[in-house]
Amino acid sequence: MDRHLLVFFLLCAVILSACGDGGQAGVKLQPAGQYPTATPTVAATHTPAGQTLTSAAAGTPAPRFALSGRLLVLKGGEFLLYDLATDTISTLPIPRAYSPAALSADARLGAFVAFPDFAVFDLITGEARVVDNPGSMPTGLALSPDGNWLATLTGTITVGLRLIATGDGTLYNVASSSQHPIAWAWTTDNRLAWWWGDTPSPEPQVFDPVTGQSVSLSEASAEIAAPPEAALSPDGKRAVSVPVASGPAEPETCFDSYIGLLDVPFTTAQGVKTSSETIWTEPGLVASSPQWLDDDTLLFVKLGVGTCGQVSESGLSRQIMALELAGGTPRPVAGPLGNADDPNDRIQQFGRQVTHLYSPSPDDAYIAWIGGGVEQGETLLNVTEIASGRTVTLLRFARTDAQDMADFIENYLLRQVAWLP
Repeated sequence: MDRHLLVFFLLCAVILSACGDGGQAGVKLQPAGQYPTATPTVAATHTPAGQTLTSAAAGTPAPRFALSGRLLVLKGGEFLLYDLATDTISTLPIPRAYSPAALSADARLGAFVAFPDFAVFDLITGEARVVDNPGSMPTGLALSPDGNWLATLTGTITVGLRLIATGDGTLYNVASSSQHPIAWAWTTDNRLAWWWGDTPSPEPQVFDPVTGQSVSLSEASAEIAAPPEAALSPDGKRAVSVPVASGPAEPETCFDSYIGLLDVPFTTAQGVKTSSETIWTEPGLVASSPQWLDDDTLLFVKLGVGTCGQVSESGLSRQIMALELAGGTPRPVAGPLGNADDPNDRIQQFGRQVTHLYSPSPDDAYIAWIGGGVEQGETLLNVTEIASGRTVTLLRFARTDAQDMADFIENYLLRQVAWLP
């Protein structure tokens, strides 16, 4: 199971819809538009390969855990590889990123928005391939679990879904619509399934690159393990969903967030399972971004409590919570997560998803997470030991390290952490 797969891209994409006529495979999309920027863009500040890291204060050694493995870190618009055993970092020589990376199940490949195009990179060799975007504004992407396919979503008026082979860059038009948002998920055998995201009872289609056509899930004899907003357990037997609390115009339609367990598979040739078992909620809960610590422990982010999805200023907020499936009350294990005020983090702006800001270690003993933010004037890479609750800061950049605030936001703010196997 790929803990770091960024399903939050899909949620961001699903909410984009507009009026008009819909189409399907082979529809030509509108020309590329301009990607909105919240702050001025300045030259990237590069980190020399092999630089030794310090934590909270320059020149002051930090108390450390005996950590191993590597962290993929997005700093501004460049990806860093942090070797935890040697306490050194190197910068990946790849195009500037305008989104966090989505990873394959084995974390060998990553993909991100390299506006106006997309890019796929190899975390072992450091090589990158820029994937041409013949459509309009890029709004979402996801790698298949085996890393052989990249699904991309573009457009805000006419929305188009494409499938791209990561091996040779061959591109296929899958679906397009100006009337319906498009949702998608990978089948258990790494095929792309999609459906109209505003349909109460979805009827997934599976795209066939050989014919260039989509057929119903039943005709394709395929299964979808979990819907795009859910996280699949490491053993593949359960999925969890944490819908963000909603506050529509009519107060009587508001609902609180809840932790819902879903049957696996989510969709088979016989139909879609839309119900879930609520295992935890509380009045006013606003939460999102589930991940699994292990097969019996769920992680999610408590954004706070409030009314109709609006978080109040008091109370616990942006904390990483752990919930045992055997029962009990969620407990805070790390946080508060930073970057609530990152003007360039569109995943938070549109979907209130923060999965890219925290990552459990492969041995389930630690959580790496990003703290600080624009208002605090510093950005932090922290690691918390789950058993003891002890936290150390591995990496810190301050506003004073940058030329100005725009430089700090564009080139220093830490925007993603993923603990690699």
